[in-house]
Amino acid sequence: MSEPEWYRANRASWDERVGVHIGAGGYDLSGLRAGRGRLNAIEEAELPPVEGKRILHLQCHFGRDSLTLAQRGAEVFGLDFSRRAIEVACNLAGELGLAERTSFIHADLYDAVQAVPTPHRFDMVFVTWGAICWLPDITRWAQIVAGDVEARRVALSRRRPSDRRCV
Repeated sequence: MSEPEWYRANRASWDERVGVHIGAGGYDLSGLRAGRGRLNAIEEAELPPVEGKRILHLQCHFGRDSLTLAQRGAEVFGLDFSRRAIEVACNLAGELGLAERTSFIHADLYDAVQAVPTPHRFDMVFVTWGAICWLPDITRWAQIVAGDVEARRVALSRRRPSDRRCV
């Protein structure tokens, strides 16, 4: 099946952003590289301890938050539709010695059930900072999160603190 133009353009934009985000003016990765990765303040306040948990991180981009969760003792499966982002995530995992705790999967979000290794039982599905606004079918996303991956908890962080959710 052919991809719609808007989808190709969106993915190309995210492929390009990887270089910007890991570049000199991008995200500060020094804490992550020093073993002290931090999430956004909202997530830090809302997220329970993750040590020993199995987490699926949807729309993980280049894995910064996935790797932060892995540093805290979680087993993390990060999924993103940007091949470039997944390549960078895998390289970072190796650099940080977290390859045993992380699996990065290049796939469309809506193919998560087929793409993510079984079993599809997770203690948490993690989604962050504006990821949902990119989705053309929020109902299908919710079905994946709520049922198909058998998550016990969903952590969803939205842009405005008054809208934050941890369900």
